[in-house]
Amino acid sequence: MKKAILHISGDVQQSGFRAKIVNIAKALDIKGYVANLPDKRVKIIAEGDETDLERFIKAVNIKNTLINVTDLEKEYFTPTEEYERFYKLVDDGETDERLDTAADLLKELIHVSKNGFYDLGSKIDGLGDKIDSLGDDLGGKIDGLGDDFGGKIDGLGDDFGGKIDGLGDDLGGKIDGLGDDLGGKIDGLGNDLGGKIDGLGNDLGGKIDGLGDDLGGKIDQNRIEITSEIRYSRDDFKSHFDERIIMIEHDIAQIKAKIMI
Repeated sequence: MKKAILHISGDVQQSGFRAKIVNIAKALDIKGYVANLPDKRVKIIAEGDETDLERFIKAVNIKNTLINVTDLEKEYFTPTEEYERFYKLVDDGETDERLDTAADLLKELIHVSKNGFYDLGSKIDGLGDKIDSLGDDLGGKIDGLGDDFGGKIDGLGDDFGGKIDGLGDDLGGKIDGLGDDLGGKIDGLGNDLGGKIDGLGNDLGGKIDGLGDDLGGKIDQNRIEITSEIRYSRDDFKSHFDERIIMIEHDIAQIKAKIMI
């Protein structure tokens, strides 16, 4: 919180100044009062948040058609917080805030009636002269633009037609040359492709023949190895079988000998 005492000089009495100060103070939550002084100055006592108080001091420096603040003296003090609101201090015979607002509006209306309408009429007359001058100047520019634009379109048409003709001839020649060149490349590609296919066939036939011979040799070798393995297994099985028969016959002979006993 902070407190400021202001003394305002200028056209600040009988002008609705105090009513405006009350509205500003209420908007910024400032507490205190505003009062007229006998020496034609206005005194303001204001308390509030430091930031809001500085905004309030800047806002009271009013300059318009009725109010003209020419000097603002300020002093800062420790706030007493004795004020619950902000109000206008009224002397005997003075009007209240609503009448002050009405008087403010009436004074502004009178000022506009005396000066505003006269200024508005002068501005309208000057605007009419400028419109007339602008119309004449614009008409001349439009006429000149039409003539210049027509000439440019004619020239553009002739130039465009010549370019299209030249483009057609040039494009036809390029298409013919492209066709001849493409035909030659296709013929050369066909011959080259035929030769490569023939060479590939011959090479593939030779590889298949070589593969057949090699495969036949491998099959014969495998067949010989399998036959030998079968014969070896058969001989081994026969030998083993003969041994088992002999052992069985020996066992039978022993059994018979025991039974005879």
